[in-house]
Amino acid sequence: MKRLRITGAGLLASLILLAGCTEEVPTSPDPGLIPVEAETFEVLLPFETFATAFRVDRGFGVAGDLATVFVASEWLEELTVRPLFRFLDFPASVGVIPPGATVAEPDSSYVPVGGRLVLLFDTLRVDGSAPFDLQLSTVSESWDPPTATWTHAVDTLGDRRAWSTPGGGPLTPLASAPWTPSEGDSVILQLDSLTLREWRDADGSGQGLVLSTATDGSRLRLRSLSLQMDVRSEVNPDTVIRVQPSSREFTTIYTPTPEFGEGVLPVGGAPSHRSSFRLELPTTVEATGPICRGAATCPVRLTADRVVFAALQLTSIPTEPAALAPADTITLDLRPVLAEDLLPRSPLGPPLRTQGVRVAPSWFAPGGSASFEIAVTRYLRDVLRGEDSRGNPVSGVLSFLTLPEPAALGVATFAGPGVEGRPRLRIILTVSEGVSLP
Repeated sequence: MKRLRITGAGLLASLILLAGCTEEVPTSPDPGLIPVEAETFEVLLPFETFATAFRVDRGFGVAGDLATVFVASEWLEELTVRPLFRFLDFPASVGVIPPGATVAEPDSSYVPVGGRLVLLFDTLRVDGSAPFDLQLSTVSESWDPPTATWTHAVDTLGDRRAWSTPGGGPLTPLASAPWTPSEGDSVILQLDSLTLREWRDADGSGQGLVLSTATDGSRLRLRSLSLQMDVRSEVNPDTVIRVQPSSREFTTIYTPTPEFGEGVLPVGGAPSHRSSFRLELPTTVEATGPICRGAATCPVRLTADRVVFAALQLTSIPTEPAALAPADTITLDLRPVLAEDLLPRSPLGPPLRTQGVRVAPSWFAPGGSASFEIAVTRYLRDVLRGEDSRGNPVSGVLSFLTLPEPAALGVATFAGPGVEGRPRLRIILTVSEGVSLP
């Protein structure tokens, strides 16, 4: 415990003047007691002294919501990632101008004659050695976009179906192409007319595509993908029209699945992890110095009016497996849980920090570690008072998560309860003492 002594310089003159004063001080319950000295302390509370009911929950958001999509094969000898998608809502008709006419006519019997899948990659952030062998394959088994994973095609309540083969079931190669980042960010995979006709005529429930790379040790960032279909109409067979489906369903399947044991506080991933705990603050903290009147230590009551600053301190640890560490900077969020009995699906209150806290991916790489803190001063004062500034009750349960959720495929990991580097609560408090007037 560190101590900073702040003296009441300049109060001696006031004491001389007040010594002869017989009127009561209206702002003090004891007119004979005025503050002349303040002791400011820093208190570091280990996790087990202020937190209980620690828990980790997973399943928030879906991989299809990720802003950054990866294609990977045996990245760091472990991670394989495949985008899984299908196109829906092909145009019911196309407008074609008959020969010699000036007004287009709708034609619902148009015929696909070819097409292409256009892929755009990030050329500045590429892991592995080029050229990369990209492969597009068809999926024969039906799947559910929000719940499909590497092992399961459907994982909903009352309907849980595994792929016959993990990773999308038996895949049928459809198209392939090499990609070298130095030659550009685009890759075009040509598609035949028969495949496009099947996609247009199907309801979409069984159709699916998987994008993968056969180049082991690679990890690529896919920026976008789009389907372009060339069609002809009997209204004007000499004209080729390019059309696109109006919607698609998309997710990402990957292996391995992150699993964390005791002593780890994970946040993020897809679906995302949340780590939650309940604040149970001690009524007193140990102080040292003049306030203890000669004793080595003494208890000081922890009250809202004495808290000058408070912050939750955390220490990052390398994510295991390393392939599942965050690849980019992520934003962390700390929010109160509004109904603890509804965890893990309890509604959450507003973030304690509007902008969140941004952390670097190097903190979670092999050999990486960093300590930082999230200020919780106002929240801690409210918890100690039992209500916020508007008189509303305050939840003493906090959830630690990413913003947005999910934010990335990788998981940020921190030292958890019971291990070195576990969370601490840093509190700076000031206690004022007084002297009795003669």
